[in-house]
Amino acid sequence: MKQANKWLDALVAALAAKKAHEAALHALIAHHGGKRTLDLMNDLCDGLRVLFPKTDAEIKVYLGQPNVSFPSKGAGYETWRTMIAPHLPKIKAATTGGTRKASDPVAAAAKRLKQQFTAAQLRRLVAML
Repeated sequence: MKQANKWLDALVAALAAKKAHEAALHALIAHHGGKRTLDLMNDLCDGLRVLFPKTDAEIKVYLGQPNVSFPSKGAGYETWRTMIAPHLPKIKAATTGGTRKASDPVAAAAKRLKQQFTAAQLRRLVAML
C-alpha cells in the first residue's frame, strides 16, 4: 500500500502542476494490474479530494465496472474529464453472444466414437448397425 500512496502522491502533484501527469497516472494504473479496479477508482477519488476539497466525486458502477461520477459536474470534473479519464482502461460492455447453438447429439456421439475406436472397429460397428 505504501507504493500506491507514493504513486498517488506523485499523481496529485503532477495534476496540480498540470504537467507530466500521464507518467504518474500510468504508474498508478500499472500498480493496480492495468485494470479498472475499485481500488484504482478509490485512489483516484482520494487524489481528487486532495486537489479539490469541495468535489462531489463518488464511485459508481457502470456496466459492471467501477467508475468515478460527478453528480453536479462540480469541482474536479474538468480535470477528471481532460486529464485522467482518457488515460484509464476503457469500460468494456459485457459480451452478448446470445445462446449457444445446440449440438446434434448424434454428431457428438459419432465424434466421441471416432476418438475411442480405430477405423477397423468403426467399420465393424457400422456393419452391425
